[in-house]
Amino acid sequence: MRIFLKKILKHIKLLLSILLAAGIFFACLGPLRPLLNWHEQQHLFRWTSSYFSEQWASPGGCKELFASFVTQFFYIGWLGALLVALLSVLLQLLVWQLMKWCRLGKNILYPLSFIPSLWLFYQIFIPTAYNEDPAFKESVTYDYLVRHHQWDKIVRHSLSTPPTTLHGKWCTNYALAMRGQLNDQLFQFPQSGPDGLLQDGRHVESLPLFALSDIFLQLGCVNDAERMAFDAIQLMPDHHKSGRLYQRLAECNLINGDTVIAQKYMRILNSTLFYSGQIETAEQSRAYRVAADSLLTPLIPHKLQSLISEHPDNRLAQDYLLAYQLLRLDFNGVLDAELAVQKQAPRVAPRAVQECIIGNWVLTHPNDSFPIPLSPDIFDQTMKYMQVVNRTGNMLDPSLSSDAHLHSYWHYYAESKQKIKEKP
Repeated sequence: MRIFLKKILKHIKLLLSILLAAGIFFACLGPLRPLLNWHEQQHLFRWTSSYFSEQWASPGGCKELFASFVTQFFYIGWLGALLVALLSVLLQLLVWQLMKWCRLGKNILYPLSFIPSLWLFYQIFIPTAYNEDPAFKESVTYDYLVRHHQWDKIVRHSLSTPPTTLHGKWCTNYALAMRGQLNDQLFQFPQSGPDGLLQDGRHVESLPLFALSDIFLQLGCVNDAERMAFDAIQLMPDHHKSGRLYQRLAECNLINGDTVIAQKYMRILNSTLFYSGQIETAEQSRAYRVAADSLLTPLIPHKLQSLISEHPDNRLAQDYLLAYQLLRLDFNGVLDAELAVQKQAPRVAPRAVQECIIGNWVLTHPNDSFPIPLSPDIFDQTMKYMQVVNRTGNMLDPSLSSDAHLHSYWHYYAESKQKIKEKP
């Protein structure tokens, strides 16, 4: 009977260790997957003797060497999750062995051997800011989704949990633009003016610069994308390096034809395990690149207009320019931008653009025909909105609380004007 109980306890202990590994593995592969991405891009392990010597000789270098070695495997999600799970179980088993040496190896005390593993996992793998700062957690999540171009997931996440930071709003609008829905669904999500669409990256923390660099590269602003990647490296803590940012710097320099500088970054990347040979030349960015791309050019709207002037087929820049004019409540800017698109290829304008033009045209040109083709449904909905406003004199009247009105250009317009009035 005693032997039988020992066998059961042995299997229970094994099962508990397996459950620990499985729990950490699925946590890292599921809700904590963005943290794997965040850790990985904060370090860069190089397989060179000079890197080993440099780290070994520097204060705290051994700790950095180990951290960089482990986090390099986070590049592949399941591999990183497996490694964290195995290290956690290994530590747990070592603690149990130590407990047995200290004559604390009673089976009933076996669960105590899990405490160091769980404590270290919580303290090291999950940064304090991730639990205490919702803005940081939001940034980590959106950064991961943008890096892996998961546009549909970004939109679903923003619908279920509306973004509260500029970083989250940049990424949400970027995902809409990449799906070709920016100016159709712009006001289904919280907006905070033009700054929530795009910024020049100055006075921005390191993590949001990753996404901004991606957006500018897609638009064709290669020099801005390069500057933001370089600034993000300078802002990283403890002078860490980042394979993702080095990859971006190499890519931008290749597009600009600066092969000597690009090769410098590529040599570093080629000494890594996962970034070697991973440079892409971003053909679309090369095609839409402005010949005289100056960092001194005002960002918006002039930079976007420059992109469109040189490359009228740059649909992403067209969408961003329209969205910018909508968010700054510039009716003439919206109309001019849409007419320019219509001149290139006649179309039915996106929802938010139609809403803006219909309402303003009725007020300013009541006897003239509309300057663009319209959707009957959007026309009827906008006219109903304007009729209620004319009757009540209140653009935020409670009767305008349906989703169709709450997610319209004119509701955003009314809220923006209200905020301006409330400012001291």
